[in-house]
Amino acid sequence: MLITWVSRKGLKRFKNNDAVALYENNKIFIAIAVDAAEKNNTSHESDLAKYWANAVIAECNFRIDSTSMLKIDINEIVAILREKQKNLRHNYLHETASYAVVFLDKELQVVTTLHCGDCLFGSQKNAPSINWLIKPHNTYQQHMQLLAAGCQCHSHAYSRFTLTRYLNARRFYTPELNEFPITDMEQLILSTDGYWAEHIGERIAWEKLEDDASVLRINLSEEKTLDMQSDCENFVTYTIY
Repeated sequence: MLITWVSRKGLKRFKNNDAVALYENNKIFIAIAVDAAEKNNTSHESDLAKYWANAVIAECNFRIDSTSMLKIDINEIVAILREKQKNLRHNYLHETASYAVVFLDKELQVVTTLHCGDCLFGSQKNAPSINWLIKPHNTYQQHMQLLAAGCQCHSHAYSRFTLTRYLNARRFYTPELNEFPITDMEQLILSTDGYWAEHIGERIAWEKLEDDASVLRINLSEEKTLDMQSDCENFVTYTIY
């Protein structure tokens, strides 16, 4: 598979707070994309995105190596997320982030996603547009769901920037789980909101994006290749064959 990681700092951001980490062997593929919130656009230095991505995948790697099956299931990944979240209180007490996990079982040809916040998963096949398969956890999406259910909502206090579920040190939000067959997928896509909302949704040129923007593309039909286009070191991989 061809794995492409494209990431850049937004014009209104002090540093690039997006990160990704992945694991792959002959049976499974796991990736996590993380988008950490910048605190009031200040020069506050934080590595929460890189820490969380690496902590989760490193633990997946450790547990997989500890089994003869060389596999892990989605419930174990949720347990890892819950366990690692407890450690955030030591260094990231007041910080928040969004994340999305993709878990591909190569034998079953099924991809399972876990997400918390506004990182999204989508797919592409023989089309220029991306089919986004999950919804962000924000008050705008919550408002739209209430309207679809017939609720007469008159509040204007909703925004795609206000999250209803997110990574933080004080409370563990159980990530939303979704499962998809990969039969009709050529590319799997993980994206932060700077990419899917600002670049794709609002059609803002890449070099003019205000928010950090990142996208991980996994082309299932290509040979094993890694293509990195990032303005910082925010990619970690554990590849075992």
